[in-house]
Amino acid sequence: MSQYGFLAVPLKSTHDVDLVKPLTTYIDSVYNTTDDNRAEVTEAVQELNKLRSKACCQPLDKHQSALDIVTRYYDQLVAIENKIIISATQNPVVFKWKDAFDKGSLFFSKASLSISDGSFERAAVLFNCGALMSHIAASQPLLTDEEMKTAAKLFQQSAGVFARLKDTVLGMVQQDPTPDLMPDTLAGLSALMLAQAQEAIYIKAYKVYASLSK
Repeated sequence: MSQYGFLAVPLKSTHDVDLVKPLTTYIDSVYNTTDDNRAEVTEAVQELNKLRSKACCQPLDKHQSALDIVTRYYDQLVAIENKIIISATQNPVVFKWKDAFDKGSLFFSKASLSISDGSFERAAVLFNCGALMSHIAASQPLLTDEEMKTAAKLFQQSAGVFARLKDTVLGMVQQDPTPDLMPDTLAGLSALMLAQAQEAIYIKAYKVYASLSK
């Protein structure tokens, strides 16, 4: 929690998966990869696998550089969405993600979810984009004009991410989602982030007023 009482959303956690073998096999069979470009395809998939590990499975600093890594992986997932199908029937890669708020409590009936579906992976990574934005925003000292602008901007962006997920998550996750991905939860997170953005704007305005009043 920040000195101003700002709240940050915990990130979802997952484990490493092997994308290289199933994705290269799928590309080979669907696109008839030739010997000339097979090495290039394998290298590209290996880079995607490394990017996932960095974005999803390694500790992330609460800085813009970490957010850049997560958003880059999300952008890659969107880019391959219609080119490399990941599903239980066509290209099975099982993604397991834990509920962001689960601490082993008996009140959560579904602490994690495992689905072989690329859209589920995108939903989880997008959630983490919004969560990481909230962490970076909440960590701003709010001592300078730029820090206050950054906090307000990132809280607003986080609110937008959770609002977008609220409207799309049930179409992306083909099973009952974990509690953190339920539309009502996402609506609440979006509202909280928006309220904190407004508070950051108020703090900025108050400090400007206070400085002019001296």
